Amino acid sequence: MNGEESVFIATAPAGRKDYRLLFAFTMVSAGIFLVAAPFASLPLLPVPTFIGLSLATISVVDMITGAMLLGQFIMLRNKAVLALACGYLFNFAMAVAQGLSFPGLLAPNGVIGNGSQTTAWLYFFWHGGFPLFIGVYAVLKAKNSVTDTTSLTHTPGVVRLVAASISATMALAAFFILLATSSIAALPAIMQGNSDASNKVVVAIITWLLTVMTLAVLWRHRPHTKVDIGLMAILWVWIFDIALAAVLNSARYDLGWYVGRVYGVIGSSLVLLVLLLENVVLYARLAQTHARELHERQRVLQKSAKLAALNNDLDQSNAALRDSSARMQSILDTALDGIITINATGCVESINPAALRMFGYSSVEVVGHNISMLMPEPYCSEHSEYLARYMHTSAPQVIGSGREVLGLRKDGHIFPMSLSVNEMWIASERKFTGVVSDITERKMNEAKLIAAKEQAENANRIKSSFLATMSHEIRTPLGGLLGMLELLGFSRLDAEQNMLLGSAHQSGKSLLRIVNDILDWSKIEDGKLTIAPTPTPIRQLLTEVVTTYSHVASGNDVILSQTVDQNLSPAHLVDSLRLSQILNNFVSNAIKFSCGGKVELRAELVERNASGERVRFSVTDTGIGIAPEVQSRLFQNYGQGSADTARIYGGTGLGLAICQRLAGLMDADISLESMPGQGSTFSVALWMPLAEMPELVTPVLSTPHNITLVSPAAHGDATAEAPHILVADDNPINRKLMALQLQRLGLLVDTAQDGAMAFALWQQGKFALVITDCHMPGKDGYALAQSIRQVETQTGRARTPILAWTANALPSEEHKCQQAGMDELLVKPVDIAQLELVLPKYLAHPLASQPDSTGTGITATLARLDLNALSQQIGEDPAVQREFLLDFRESAAQIATDMSRAWKRQDANECMALAHKLKSSSRAVGAFALGDICAKMEAARWEIGTDSMDHLYPQFVLERDAVDALLHAHFAKTKEESRTLHG
Repeated sequence: MNGEESVFIATAPAGRKDYRLLFAFTMVSAGIFLVAAPFASLPLLPVPTFIGLSLATISVVDMITGAMLLGQFIMLRNKAVLALACGYLFNFAMAVAQGLSFPGLLAPNGVIGNGSQTTAWLYFFWHGGFPLFIGVYAVLKAKNSVTDTTSLTHTPGVVRLVAASISATMALAAFFILLATSSIAALPAIMQGNSDASNKVVVAIITWLLTVMTLAVLWRHRPHTKVDIGLMAILWVWIFDIALAAVLNSARYDLGWYVGRVYGVIGSSLVLLVLLLENVVLYARLAQTHARELHERQRVLQKSAKLAALNNDLDQSNAALRDSSARMQSILDTALDGIITINATGCVESINPAALRMFGYSSVEVVGHNISMLMPEPYCSEHSEYLARYMHTSAPQVIGSGREVLGLRKDGHIFPMSLSVNEMWIASERKFTGVVSDITERKMNEAKLIAAKEQAENANRIKSSFLATMSHEIRTPLGGLLGMLELLGFSRLDAEQNMLLGSAHQSGKSLLRIVNDILDWSKIEDGKLTIAPTPTPIRQLLTEVVTTYSHVASGNDVILSQTVDQNLSPAHLVDSLRLSQILNNFVSNAIKFSCGGKVELRAELVERNASGERVRFSVTDTGIGIAPEVQSRLFQNYGQGSADTARIYGGTGLGLAICQRLAGLMDADISLESMPGQGSTFSVALWMPLAEMPELVTPVLSTPHNITLVSPAAHGDATAEAPHILVADDNPINRKLMALQLQRLGLLVDTAQDGAMAFALWQQGKFALVITDCHMPGKDGYALAQSIRQVETQTGRARTPILAWTANALPSEEHKCQQAGMDELLVKPVDIAQLELVLPKYLAHPLASQPDSTGTGITATLARLDLNALSQQIGEDPAVQREFLLDFRESAAQIATDMSRAWKRQDANECMALAHKLKSSSRAVGAFALGDICAKMEAARWEIGTDSMDHLYPQFVLERDAVDALLHAHFAKTKEESRTLHG
């Protein structure tokens, strides 16, 4: 509760005195109870008027108490007080009802109900109901249920709340009264005439326990108010009342019954007594407060009079100052340069029109203000300190000399000016006069020269950064391409060569994508790139994008899916090449930054009219996300998330800039929604006219080099005595390439994907040479070399030769490598011939001679076709296996053709039937992955999701084509082996 509430009785906090009074009252009541308890069943003379007087007293007291509490609520808006007020109104209603039902009071059998039964039940409903109101009061008080403590007027909302609460309370009382009168037959008998029935004790104990529980709840919800103390006293009285009048006694008009009634009267009066006593105290305090307020008001009036006198003196002083300023201004107005006079504190006393025009102020806006308002930072902050230092030491920096400084105009414009300051004394007061001239024009000419120089330097920095990035990004895939092709020349065209050729093909595609980005950007800049809309099925376009990147997603452990709005028209008029280029870029980036996550490509209908549809294409990933401050620069030329993005994830930074320009050419809008750690959604929305459905083309693999093969065993004649070489590179293709090249030279090779892993391996002490990439995430090559050299220096270990292996061919790279402690620089791509020239300088062990191109390679194991499964079923006869595989290949090709037609028609039943047909035969020949996809398609539907037909069909096409290519390679190999065997 706040401080204002404490002045009200209902919220006045209880003090130690109140707790002592509660304790004393409880002890006295308990003493009376203990004395009366043994004689509770002692019959006394019946006095019917006693019950009338007691109930009348209770009714009046409860009505007054409830009314006073309602008044407290209207002032406090405290719902706890409202609940307590309703409790007392409930008591009033139940007391009146019990008086009307009491036999012999107003009628022989009571005015209402069924005599003694009704009276007894009304007693228990009353004594069980009021504790519930106290419990609600305690809970609401603990929650500080105050809605408004500032407004003390009767608002309509408060009136409605009070009316609703009273109505609910009266309804509850009416319910109990009706239950004890009209429905008394439904209740168990607890009275036999004026005597108690056996059931009465059970009802009394329940009511007594409810009162005890309410007392515990009220005691637990602190802090307590004075009203809380009174309520606790009431509950103790009721506990004794119920025990004497309903448990320990045996009938009406015995000692326990009379004492219980007396307890009831006392209990009803306690809170009213507290309220009345506290009212007296509070009114006394209000009178004291009012007296103090009158005294303070008198003091304020006296101070106001003094303040008015001071203001009058100040006005006179200001008038004299204005006269002096006018005289000085008449002299300064004739000067051509700006002239400003300030006092010893830096406040402007005069400024001539030339200076006003220069700074853009009026005289009123400057005079009387500190001269620092005409200075930009840091002069503004330093001026007061400089002036104070000069006043203390008289050591001038500006006084008596001229210098160039900056001025601040009213519009915020900063301009250069020349300044000369002189000191003078007027009437024993120190003044400073400054003469200023605007030198903006001269400085503009100087600024143009500086800007031109900075622009040239900036252009040079951008060019250097671009060249460095492009050098790294082109040479890295080129190194993989050329290296793998080189290794291909040393082996036969078998499964191993397929793996190498697939790696080379992947590097070539990376290089081609970068080059295409550069060419597209050049075309856009030259205005030579045009849009060529053609009828395009959106569903097929998205499928082709997913198909293109499905193997890339699989390599990054990314789940790639697509969703197409069923409400989209079959075909639209759009440049499918440029639209797919945008979506390809979005998907490629999403896969790149979502390793181990999910990427979803969606097309959804936004709006439709007679001429076309507005469609939003979006790519949502669960990747690393993008910070808001980074998003604005992603679509700029060469813009990326950070300086490390290109090094860690690759890319030139042109892709999104090209997408932005392509979207502009298609009147499309690109948007981005992302937060760090929560993934990203790139969207492009555009209007597309409707078109006739063109003939669909089933997506197929662009080249058989997409076949996935298990890596072959290493070549070369490495022995246990051969030197160990440690290769560190974050690019897996580069690591594989260098390892294979070194192994062909007869060397033992261990690889690491970053500097930290490489340093841990090097500490084993078995490596004769380290070859490391310079740019790696985390601990890069430079840090690795420095760590190795530091350990060698500290421990006296022999120096390990370290060769830098980088795609950055800039001249500064070699110097940087030397400073890091590296011995030599190898620029990617590196071929075996270069290694044969460089390695002997650092290794005493001779290199192994390379095998010629006719040597026998180690056969690769096909990853998607396990022929051992076929051998287990039909035996190992090559002729039988060949015939079986030829039949399977022909059947699978026909099913794939039929599947393509069914998929175009969106015939789910036909697709499922064909998948079922191919499932078993695929597994029989060992094409288990193809069989698993067919099994999923057999149970698939057209709905959205990773198990939908739309998602599974592109996987089926990829897997079927891959198995077909493997069978083709197998047939070619067995044919060659047969020719060799019989030749």
